[in-house]
Amino acid sequence: MVEIIQRHSVVNRSAHVLSYVESVAYVMVTLCNLKRQQQQRIESGNGEEDGTTGSSAASNVESYPTWAKAFAFGSSGLEANVTSSDIDVYVGRVPNLPPCPLPFSPPFLRFKYLSHLPQCCSSFPFIFIRLLVCPLTITPQLFLAAFPAILKQRGIEDAVTVSAARVPVVKFMLNDISVDVVCVSYASASAPAEKDFLPLSVFQCISKETRQSVQGFRTVLEIRRRIPVPLDVYSTTLRAIKFWAMQRKVYGNNYCYPAGVSLAVMVARVCQVFPASLPSAVVRFFFLFYRQWLGKQTTVSPLFITERLKPDPPPRIHGMWDTWDPLRDACKEDLLPVLNPAYPHNNTCYNVGRSGRDHFYREIVRANAIIQQQQTPATATIRWDDVWPAYRLGDEYNHFMIVEVAEMNGLSSSERQGFDSWALLIESKLKILLFSLECWCEVRMWPKRLSSTMRCQKGRAWAIGVKTGGPDPWTYPIEFLSRIAMSVEEFRFAVEEMGLRGANAFPRVVSSMPSPVCFLMTSLDAGLPEDLMPTPRTTTAKRGRTDD
Repeated sequence: MVEIIQRHSVVNRSAHVLSYVESVAYVMVTLCNLKRQQQQRIESGNGEEDGTTGSSAASNVESYPTWAKAFAFGSSGLEANVTSSDIDVYVGRVPNLPPCPLPFSPPFLRFKYLSHLPQCCSSFPFIFIRLLVCPLTITPQLFLAAFPAILKQRGIEDAVTVSAARVPVVKFMLNDISVDVVCVSYASASAPAEKDFLPLSVFQCISKETRQSVQGFRTVLEIRRRIPVPLDVYSTTLRAIKFWAMQRKVYGNNYCYPAGVSLAVMVARVCQVFPASLPSAVVRFFFLFYRQWLGKQTTVSPLFITERLKPDPPPRIHGMWDTWDPLRDACKEDLLPVLNPAYPHNNTCYNVGRSGRDHFYREIVRANAIIQQQQTPATATIRWDDVWPAYRLGDEYNHFMIVEVAEMNGLSSSERQGFDSWALLIESKLKILLFSLECWCEVRMWPKRLSSTMRCQKGRAWAIGVKTGGPDPWTYPIEFLSRIAMSVEEFRFAVEEMGLRGANAFPRVVSSMPSPVCFLMTSLDAGLPEDLMPTPRTTTAKRGRTDD
């Protein structure tokens, strides 16, 4: 019952954010249409000089589509939100596609499982991601300029635009809820329905430059119609797996680990192979299944939930990436191929490198071993707290590569927004540093920002655990330091050269957006962030003295 109430709270929050985004978007579309009509009157010479009446102008404005709709996608679209996870939204509501019922699944079993997994797996999120579908008159450039301006008029000052990303996004806070909005330009006189996004013909109605933004919502639709279990069984299983990945710190696309969409596809595949009625049984099978799948000595086989990877014949969609093909050289190099079910398929774990895959696999092996050890045929009870205790980087690593960017004092509101966008760009380039380091030493990315470091009390900071391989754990071999310098130089080039040039060059202001600084810290250094400290230990000797 507690989980059902919390799920309703998530739905209510999501509906509130959807309604707010739609209202802001409607104002944006209306104002843009008015401005567009005014420009047309000026260009055509029709204005007050020709005696144009207000009703005539209004009728011209109405000739432009004036609608906006928001859809939820990602975790919120699958009802699988976990605290700290994000909610993705498109313009429009997520369709209520009926799941395929199992003939051997009695209705009461759909609710009986609520006590089989801990309550923390159903916590509601505080980040909502929305997809905004607007008429073709709203271009991405217009959206990034007009949407934050309307938010500012409504009292939201912290809106941040990320224009350099492949999918441009606007981020802002709404009543302590983090909201991300992406925009799609749709050619229609009225708002589209959910079912309109499934066929490939939908791309003919979407502008070329916003086609990649629609794949998240299409992925939700494909997953929901392909899972052979009730949606509540699937969503509870996915929440448990996401909670495990977050607790064990192997979650996050920017940090080179599988992200939410990857885990959603992996759980959907497990449900297809093992369509059980209880999420606790599906969770147990998840770790067993992927222990075998990832444990192969040869190349990992691609994972997908569709009948086939290509339609017949495969269409070429302009503005979209080429569909995943194992014969292409770029696809052959993928270490963890988990394919998006919406055509054109792509590898959702494209950012996962060797270290991210290895640590993800080790955590799966660890969880499976604990489950197999505790599971008994008579009771089948498992202490889930033993499966996902919080991981601490300091328990395994004594050296840390710290990357930080300091925030200058006295920044204005616009400068602070620019700094936040600059920090997001740096975060997206961390994989360059990680891939360089993992070529010659054992590393592990800490998949969250540090609270602070001894050098940067205000700004952004990230950490990578590094093992030097030297005989003395507190000294740095010369070869280690030289390779560290080369890796840092590659990272610096990726940030300051690759990120500031090209079609999506970042408009950097050097005075308020300083370059990132990299330095090494050990577990003995003063001012070590609390996130990197080892787990406090309660020694038996201390207990013995107490007993005496």
